[in-house]
Amino acid sequence: MKSTFRILFYAKWEASDEAKMLPIYVRITINGTKARFSLNGENEAADPSTQEIAN
Repeated sequence: MKSTFRILFYAKWEASDEAKMLPIYVRITINGTKARFSLNGENEAADPSTQEIAN
């Protein structure tokens, strides 16, 4: 039987506050069983209009 293991890190945009801080979440999937939890950390949301494009 083949086992699968996946880790997904994501930010919840709808949970951002006025300071534009995004909570970071993790989803771990092992053989189709999912677990989700918060990392209890936040990251500042980037403004795409001010981002530079690297060559």
